[in-house]
Amino acid sequence: MVVAGGFHEGAMVKSSDLTLDLSMQKGNHEEADTRLILHCIHAHMESMVVLARDTDVLLLLLAHFEKMDCRILIMNAGTLK
Repeated sequence: MVVAGGFHEGAMVKSSDLTLDLSMQKGNHEEADTRLILHCIHAHMESMVVLARDTDVLLLLLAHFEKMDCRILIMNAGTLK
């Protein structure tokens, strides 16, 4: 899931076969790591791939995995090299 600007209705993202309610995504998280976990919890996807190079993200994903609806969670932690 990629969330960016340019939507007519900021709380809903729609495609031909999927509608996501983003009203729960509002928050005042200053730390991007915790905001990422919030998105994973509310994504309701069967599988997710998280791209992050921070070990904090790995620990947060492990701690909150049971709250996510996904069966497969992959963290790609490679470097640019």
